[in-house]
Amino acid sequence: MYLNSRNFRCNVFRKIMNLLLIIILLLFQTFCNNVEPNYQGHEKTDSINININIQNWNIFTTENSGISANSIKVLEVDNQNNLWIGTFSNGLIRYNGISWEVFDTSNSNLPSNCIRSLTVDKNNTIWIGTINGLANYDGINWTIYNTSNSILTYDVISTLAVDNNNVLWIGCGHLTAGGVFTVEGKNWNSFTKENSALPSSIINVIHIDIQNNKWIGTAAGVVKIDDQNNWNVYSKNNSNLLFGGINAITTDFDDNVWLGANELEKLDFEHYYGGLQKFDGKIWFNYSPHLNGVYNPNAKTSNRVDHLICDKYGYLLIATETEGKYPYNLSFFKNGVWKNISDIIEGFPTNLFVRDIKFDKNNTLWMATQLGVISINYSVRHN
Repeated sequence: MYLNSRNFRCNVFRKIMNLLLIIILLLFQTFCNNVEPNYQGHEKTDSINININIQNWNIFTTENSGISANSIKVLEVDNQNNLWIGTFSNGLIRYNGISWEVFDTSNSNLPSNCIRSLTVDKNNTIWIGTINGLANYDGINWTIYNTSNSILTYDVISTLAVDNNNVLWIGCGHLTAGGVFTVEGKNWNSFTKENSALPSSIINVIHIDIQNNKWIGTAAGVVKIDDQNNWNVYSKNNSNLLFGGINAITTDFDDNVWLGANELEKLDFEHYYGGLQKFDGKIWFNYSPHLNGVYNPNAKTSNRVDHLICDKYGYLLIATETEGKYPYNLSFFKNGVWKNISDIIEGFPTNLFVRDIKFDKNNTLWMATQLGVISINYSVRHN
């Protein structure tokens, strides 16, 4: 009787342990399926192929085109598929695919030849952020706004965006003045550190997602403003955001938010401290190629992220800047895998500072660089 009782207890114990083991395995599988690998950028590059087929590419310079300077800061594509090109100090250029037209302070009411930001609204009015205020041009008339005739508190306009309701969002800033300003018809509003939850007066980038959320990258974190004007502020102090200065933001097909940083500190004398993060609304993922501030010479891209955009194939395109002897310029990223454009196109310039990237309505990729404007047509081969 005693043996039978002991055997019964042993059998029950084994069944309980087996059940617990099954539960643990199921929980582990669920956890693995929901937590994304924290790649350092270069780890899987050799095992997965990014099948990008380059159809053609061209570089437009002052020698072979009508652009007024090779040093390009920003790009925009209007509703008629004209490419607008903002230079560092030589005005604004419009390219219709055939001819080039230059606007500067000598032949237009442009307030400055130093262009820092561009956007276009639903009326096809082009908005131009300069170092001497904001301008708009409807094809005939120019209108200028600055600190003397508007509620703008700083004249260097660093970023512009138009939301789904055709409201213009303006970002500018300095240590002592700046913030976010909106224009809807004749109505202006301002959001500053003094009257809102903005963590910094310095605004680097404004991105509008498909739900009309406004993502605002500042010098001290990122702000999300939804369509009901609810604010969420993410910083290094209250979230897993790694960087204070956010200067590039985009969203992908799955509504993930990608954030790029380019902070002033460097890892050493040649390599920038910054990186790339993804936020799915709950969890932050770090994809910085040089993880935790440790320089990785095998990485395929720079820690300096100047601009981000997603293409129709689901690739994240990252505009970076060359660092010392390393040929960083434009990188493609997907599923933890990096591919530099120099590895795809033979003879592509490796000493580029890619400052902006835009797709036109024909899906041509345009790049703003210090050597001119580059166009690339490509497709993706599926295995």
